[in-house]
Amino acid sequence: MDKLSAMKAFVRVIEAGTFTKAADSIGIPKGQLSRLIQSLEQTLRTPLLNRSTRRVIATPDGASYYECVVRLLNEMEDLETRISRATASPRGKLRVGTPSEIANGILLPAIDEFCGRYPDIEIDITVGDRPMDILGENIDCALHVGRVMDPSLVARKVGDIRRILCASPTYLERFGVPQSPSDIENGQHRVISYFLKGCVRHQYALQSSDDRCELVATSTIAVDDGYAMVSAALAGLGMAVISMFMAAPHMANHTLLRVLPDWHASALPLHIVYPPNRRMNAKLRVFIDWTGTWTS
Repeated sequence: MDKLSAMKAFVRVIEAGTFTKAADSIGIPKGQLSRLIQSLEQTLRTPLLNRSTRRVIATPDGASYYECVVRLLNEMEDLETRISRATASPRGKLRVGTPSEIANGILLPAIDEFCGRYPDIEIDITVGDRPMDILGENIDCALHVGRVMDPSLVARKVGDIRRILCASPTYLERFGVPQSPSDIENGQHRVISYFLKGCVRHQYALQSSDDRCELVATSTIAVDDGYAMVSAALAGLGMAVISMFMAAPHMANHTLLRVLPDWHASALPLHIVYPPNRRMNAKLRVFIDWTGTWTS
């Protein structure tokens, strides 16, 4: 038995929660993974896992072994990094999770510069707007917009997403150009609302250099995707709060116009999050440092 491979396989089973997910994440057949774990248990002469039809849970001995193995694997990776740092650039596979808006609007347009700087790092990008199971999906780090609610993750802020109020020229020709936030509440104007899955529509709030205004505006359409918000605004369905990086190309060709330029929505913080039991290895460190340059 390759004990190192078995130890890595055991960690993946614990983090993924099932043999199927763990096997898929490391690219080996489920039967081979099961045999590795069985061999490890036979060597240690104790069961490490409680197996059920839904989820695999560590036994008390398995939980203690997991903590030790994670620490050992991290120390091995740190040692390899220190030894190779003087003669080689960061290398290996980096798995990054990101919302679709950030992937398509910021990360992918800029990633070629990172790849040119660090050609030995292979990047797998998982794109999705659902909450990501970082451990279960074997993701090294994820870009997260908004407050980080999971206290089990380490979060490092890398920038802010600025948001502005926009509308199409056809909408403004039809309904007029608001001169103040109160004009939006006159019953003539419409806004496009945003909601998260299972949540009520977000209330519109704008702020200036010295004031803040929560709007009670008419809204007949709500979406749960940033690009859908842009499409709805382009179609003249209402005014919309849109991230600056998504609005910029449409403002450049005048298909979207900024409304109330002295006002804006609150910026959303952009974080990189990662599990605390994964050390800040060289490839993760340089990726985080690099994201700080393009979000600024």
